[in-house]
Formats: sequence, structure tokens, C-alpha cells
Amino acid sequence: MAHKATKEQRNKNLRSFVIATYKFIEEDNFNSIHIRSIAKNAGFHNSTIYTYFKDAEYLISLASVKFFEQYIHSPAELSDRNLSDKENFFEIWRFFCLNAFKYPEIYHNFFFGRHSDDLTSIFKEYYTIFPDEEYKHSSKTHSMYVGKNINIRCLDILKPLIGLDGNRLSEENVTIANSLIIAYFKALLEQVLVYRKDNKEVDTDELTTQFMTTLEFIIKTD
Repeated sequence: MAHKATKEQRNKNLRSFVIATYKFIEEDNFNSIHIRSIAKNAGFHNSTIYTYFKDAEYLISLASVKFFEQYIHSPAELSDRNLSDKENFFEIWRFFCLNAFKYPEIYHNFFFGRHSDDLTSIFKEYYTIFPDEEYKHSSKTHSMYVGKNINIRCLDILKPLIGLDGNRLSEENVTIANSLIIAYFKALLEQVLVYRKDNKEVDTDELTTQFMTTLEFIIKTD
């Protein structure tokens, strides 16, 4: 039985489930994932999944981390560029949008779904299962990468901009600005989901530019 498995065997089983789920998502089957099929591909009975994971949604979120490779590399690269806090903030959001609008179902589920308030635990568990995939970041990018939810992640990189020349952020309005940023990002992401459902073409560069323009409007005074 799964609870008698050694630590090595348990980790191997976890990897099998995550990889099997990732393959379904990779084949553009995000909205038609079935636990029975995942378990079969991983070589287990479907009930075994619940021995290892909280629920199916948690497993999907865990497997989704594999799709963040390009986004994960971006903060790592920013760590080496010695950008100002303001430049860092805008570059992180630009990278984030480009990838999110490319994989809207994955990003919407991960950052606004059932387990979107447990992201720290998800990343921690993922890198326990796949330790060779973990990347190190500077203090400037670390918070955006490991924060427990998207609101905290954004707020952590937004706060250093308070009081800087050229923006309207203050201790009193930074939370409001953060909420506006997240709400607008979510609205655009859901717009992309509608486009994809209707088989309409999505211009990720154009949408990213649209978001960045609004981001500057919310923050900057000039």
C-alpha cells in the first residue's frame, strides 16, 4: 500500500503522477483532465491519487509548475541585471503577462483557482519532488516567486516603489493600487479564456502592452 512505501518510492510515485498530469495539460487537454486517465497513465488505480494529494485540483496545480519554466527563468535573469526597484517591478509583470496570456487556463487555475492561496506550499512540494529544477533568485525577485498568493506576490514588489519620484504610491494607497493591478490582470486573462473558447486568435504581445500601459497609468504621475 502507498502508506508503506519508502521515501524513495513515494517520491517516485509522486513524480509519476505529476508527469502524467503534465502530459495531459501539455496536449492542450486542460479542461478535460480525468483522474482515472491520469492514474492509468501513471500506473495506479485512481483512488491512489488521494493518498498522495489533497485533491485533483491540487495535483493539477502542482503539475502546472512545469509550465512556468520560461517565467521562472525570467526572474532568475532579472536577478543578474541589477535593475532598480521600479524597473524590476515592470519587467517582472511584463514577463508574467507574456507567459500567462500564452497559457491562460493554467495561469488562471493556478493564481485564481481553488488552491491559489497555497502557492508557497505548492512550489515547495514541487521542488521536493523535482529538486534539480529549482532556480535561485535575488531578494528583489524572490517574493514574487514564492509568495503564498498573487496579491502578496505583487504587493511585495510594489511596496519598494512607495515614495519614489514619478509615481503616486503611498502607504495609504498602495493596497488599493495593488488590488487594481490584480483585478485588471485577471480581467484580461479571462478575456483570453473567452477568446480561446471561441477559437479566436490571441495576440499576447498586444495584450501585454495593453496591461503595461494600464500598469503605468495606475502607478506613475507623469
